[in-house]
Order: sequence, then structure tokens, then C-alpha cells
Amino acid sequence: MYRSILATLLASTIVIQITMAAEPTIVERTTDKPAAGSEMPMTVQQVSDRLYELGAQKVLILDGELSYVNLNSSRFDDRRVNLLQGHSNLVYLSLTKTRISDAALDVVGQLKSLRWLLLSQTDITDAGVAKLSALSNLQTLTLRSTRISDQALESVSHLPSLRTLVIGDTNISDAGIQSLVAMKHLSILHLEGTKITESGLQRLRREMPQCEIIGTSTIDGQTAAEVPNHG
Repeated sequence: MYRSILATLLASTIVIQITMAAEPTIVERTTDKPAAGSEMPMTVQQVSDRLYELGAQKVLILDGELSYVNLNSSRFDDRRVNLLQGHSNLVYLSLTKTRISDAALDVVGQLKSLRWLLLSQTDITDAGVAKLSALSNLQTLTLRSTRISDQALESVSHLPSLRTLVIGDTNISDAGIQSLVAMKHLSILHLEGTKITESGLQRLRREMPQCEIIGTSTIDGQTAAEVPNHG
């Protein structure tokens, strides 16, 4: 029942989340807070309330565990990342357009149940992406408009369950293609606004026939739209 409910929810929202156009959804919650100066650990409901206070769009608790957190465009930052620590059943986390840096990924990289992780429009660098190596269940990773380079793709290529990768508007270039073609399990690749050339794109299409490649290429200094590759 748990997996069925969660799968239905995620299937209806994941495409919207990747394009960063999700609408806020509020679930019922209490206003209980820990007493001032209390050292008692926060309950899951209290964590949910705190995330909403920071501007969370949606927080879902299933079977008493934090399962889904959308902090897109919220005030969440490195100082608040401990709110997520220890929530081992969290499968969906959007930190798109938040104030996090590589430091936050020390905690995020320990959330081994994650299947969807959205980090677009943050200050994440190659060093931060390297901290995600333990996320063996991760299926979708978005890094659009971050500070990553080709080096980050070496780390990403070792994520065994990854199916969707979004790396548009970054400094990814043809030098990262070798890491991309190594991802034989990848089925969707968004690379709009990267420095990958036409010849690089053609190589990706040739060596990744199983992957839908969506993006642009550079041709004689001009940018030309590329249609998806359906293999």
C-alpha cells in the first residue's frame, strides 16, 4: 500500500518538478513546536512544520516517516540541512532554487532511499556531486544551472540506478562525453545550454541509442535546437 500510494503521487508530479513549475500543495499539519531550549529530538510532524515555515511547497508523511519533501524556491539553506538528517525513508527531495551549497550534501548524500533529487539553480559544484556516491537507488538527478563541470559526470556515472539526468545551462562540454556514454542505463538526458558541440551530440546519439537526448548543440558559433533521440 505504501509503495502504491507513493508511486501514484510521484508519477503525477515528477515531470512538473523537473521543469521547476510545480504548484504549492498543502497537507494538514499541526503547529506543535519543541519547547524553547529543549534538547528533545524533533518529531517527524515537527520537522514537517519547520519545513513549511521555511517555505516548503509540499511535505508528505507516510506511515509515520518523512517520504516526500519539495523545498523548491524556499528559504532552506545549509544551516537547516540537519532537519533532513536521519530520514532514511525519504524518496523525493527538491532543493531547486534554494540557498544550499556543497556543505548540505554531506547530509543529503546519506539519504540512501532517495530516488528523485532535484538540485537545479543552486551553488552545487563538482565536489558536492561527489558526495552523492552512496545514493544507489537514485533514479532522477537534476543539476541545471549549477556550478558543475565535466568532472561531476565522473561521479554521476557511478550511480547504478540513474535513469534521468538534467545538466543544462552548465559548463559541461565534449570532455564529459566519455562519462555520459558510460551510463548505459540512462534513458533521458537533458543538456540544453551546455558546451557540447554538434559532433559531441552526434557521438552521444550514436553511442547511447537507448537514451532520449534533449538539448542544443553549437554549430559554427550558432546554437541550434536538437530534437529528442528516441533511439
